[in-house]
Amino acid sequence: MSLQWTHKAAADLDAIYDHYVVLIGPEKALRAIQDIVEQVSPLANLELSSGGVPSEVPGVRELPVERWPYQAAFRVKGRSVQILRIDRVDNSG
Repeated sequence: MSLQWTHKAAADLDAIYDHYVVLIGPEKALRAIQDIVEQVSPLANLELSSGGVPSEVPGVRELPVERWPYQAAFRVKGRSVQILRIDRVDNSG
């Protein structure tokens, strides 16, 4: 399977970088983006509907990102996995 990032997901990564560059500096902000991409990339190796957990949206699954308060929303379309969004999650309770 191939991995495809939608324009919205790519824009989410840009926004995440912009958010963290102010808080923790450019090197650590870049590391956050690298962590997210590294954790999402293995989705390309999964069988059709495995990986992540079902979301409230039919046909969409969510993969929590470790170490960062985000999750990747994705769906399988044909022989590709589409990364739809990288959403912030509130883990405070």
